[in-house]
Amino acid sequence: AAKNVVDRLQNYESGTQLADMSRLMSLVSTSDSIEIKEGNIKLNATISGNDGEVLMQYTENGVDFSVKSLELVFKNGILIDMIDGWNLFNIGTTHVGVSSERAISLAKNALSGFQWADNGVVVTSFQYNPEPASVIFHPNTKSDLTLYPQWIVTFYLDKVYAGGAYMISVSIWADTGEVASVTPRDSPITFST
Repeated sequence: AAKNVVDRLQNYESGTQLADMSRLMSLVSTSDSIEIKEGNIKLNATISGNDGEVLMQYTENGVDFSVKSLELVFKNGILIDMIDGWNLFNIGTTHVGVSSERAISLAKNALSGFQWADNGVVVTSFQYNPEPASVIFHPNTKSDLTLYPQWIVTFYLDKVYAGGAYMISVSIWADTGEVASVTPRDSPITFST
């Protein structure tokens, strides 16, 4: 069913990636989950009975750009969701010059002297657990629809602060090491493709 959807998309979109995706889809069994990487396409198919999810994302130089992708979700063999961000995004760079360890160090430095306000309450001093709660590599956009590699380092705070913040996340551009943002959080980070 997924291959048929990709084949029909070729009537509405141009680009060689759809023919490549269709060819990769022909390698997917209807009963097995699989991961295939060929050229700049990484296909992940997760299948359970008549339910399945297929994610075909752009990849280059070991960097997976999950939002530059085509995602198909099937329930009882019927397409219930399709997200196509392949032609929406461009790739700025695939260079990763900052390791996860360096990103953690840069994130800690960014927290020194950081303050925020929520509903008139200013937080000028806070404590955080120096061991990150998570270090996630997730390419993101800067000012347009061009993707760049990014680390997101999240720390637990020692208590709940203004705005319900119990975590703080620091986004670091993985190509340059620049701090993109510091964000107090009242919930974990989630990503959708």
